[in-house]
Amino acid sequence: MDIWNQLLYKYPGRYATMKGVQVPPPSYGPAVWLEDTPPIREAGTVEERLHSYMIATMTGDSRRCHGLFLGLAEDPAARAALQEHIESLA
Repeated sequence: MDIWNQLLYKYPGRYATMKGVQVPPPSYGPAVWLEDTPPIREAGTVEERLHSYMIATMTGDSRRCHGLFLGLAEDPAARAALQEHIESLA
C-alpha cells in the first residue's frame, strides 16, 4: 500500500476513494518507502532483543527496527513475546 500517495491523490486506493476521489492507476508501481532488510539476529535473551527492538522503534531507526523484528519473528520461542511487545508499543 502506498498510503502517502493515496492521501495526496497520486495513487489509487481506499484512502483516496473514501474521500470520493477516483484516481486512475499510474504507469508505475507503488512507491517503496523502506527497502527490504535482512533479519538481524542479535545475541542475548528474548527480553534483551525486545529491548533493542523497542529502542530502534522509539528512535526511528526503521531499517534496524525492521531487521530486529524479522530476527525475532523467525524465532518461534520469541513470537508470543514479540506480539505482546508490538501491542504494547501501539
